[in-house]
Amino acid sequence: METVMRDNAAETIPKKKKRIRYEYIFLAVIIILQLGYTIFCFEVKKTGSFGDEVWSYGLANSYYQPFIYARPGVDIDHVYDEDLVNFNEWVDGDVFRNYITVQEGERFAYGSVVSNQTYDHHPPLYYILLHTICSFFPDSFSYRYAFVFSCLCLVINTIFLYKLSKLVLGRESKALLVCAFYAAGTGALSTFIYLRQYFLLTTLTVCCTYFTAKLFFAERALAPEDKGSMRPLLRTLPFIAATALGTYLTHYYAVAYVGILTAGMCIWFLCKKRIKKMFIYGGSLLASVGIFVALYPAVLTQISYHDSSEGNNLGYVFNLKLLTSILLRSSIGIKVTVWGTSSSNYIFAAAVLLLALILPISFLFRKEKWFIKFIGRLKAGCLSLLKAFGKTDMFSVMLTCC
Repeated sequence: METVMRDNAAETIPKKKKRIRYEYIFLAVIIILQLGYTIFCFEVKKTGSFGDEVWSYGLANSYYQPFIYARPGVDIDHVYDEDLVNFNEWVDGDVFRNYITVQEGERFAYGSVVSNQTYDHHPPLYYILLHTICSFFPDSFSYRYAFVFSCLCLVINTIFLYKLSKLVLGRESKALLVCAFYAAGTGALSTFIYLRQYFLLTTLTVCCTYFTAKLFFAERALAPEDKGSMRPLLRTLPFIAATALGTYLTHYYAVAYVGILTAGMCIWFLCKKRIKKMFIYGGSLLASVGIFVALYPAVLTQISYHDSSEGNNLGYVFNLKLLTSILLRSSIGIKVTVWGTSSSNYIFAAAVLLLALILPISFLFRKEKWFIKFIGRLKAGCLSLLKAFGKTDMFSVMLTCC
């Protein structure tokens, strides 16, 4: 009997390895196709550059002069006539070249990078990394320096998106479908050919979300007698805090995302009566914000500045419609207008007309067997949807809120 069991076990091991191997092969194919198409679009289809892409190089590489048109030490939002330089006069090409490149004696000048960013609007991590790459190629400029970095982030992002999707959806095939769907969207393409900090922000955000999901599902899987175990929390919390700190240092948007995700996890811990874990988790993420402020004190002035001309006063409903429009356009190509139209009136009129038809028809056929059977199936379907909604995973709800 034992011999037969060992033989059966031996037969199942190669099959498991074969399944896992094909899973990674499919993932590799998705990454290669996405990477290949992104490189093709960058090298062939992209015929120009956005001004901020060049500005990224200037902020990363210019030695203690963040803006080529203003003297050093001047904030971007407070440039006056007396602060202008290289303006209304002939400027030699070397001035522009030196602004976007690293000179031989200015390599790895991280103090300059941080100083430049204190006069701009963003945290310094992306610019530090870009400056590091450019420091290996002094006195030369190429968009490929940032693009190679973007390609690396693309690979890491897809791997962690797969790991995250497998945790949330529970199946390798569904996770691969998520990766394929994301890779095929124009949103991903725009993210990784646009040479700004957003491709780094995307990658770090996905990584942070994955480690948070890993903690959530590890905690949920604990037996009632083991719910006090600190092992899942201690194994994942350093990675969550580190990636969260990385997102803060990349863009301020991340503070809102991580904040909502942290709040959701704390509420879940509270509902499960794991109070100690809630304070440790929430306190650690709060500490990461404190470390962020300590590392980059300029955050206190940068996030408090508000310019009403930047279109930030359009209202919550408008911004929600805009977000929906961007998501649909960048994923499945459907364009939805964000401006007021008569569509709602047409929908309301159609709903009233449909109701006017359904009510008398329902009254006429209320005693017919086929109608009673149809209503029964309709009720059963609605109950099934309600049950499915009741079983919705809490982590999916957190992601939706984020």
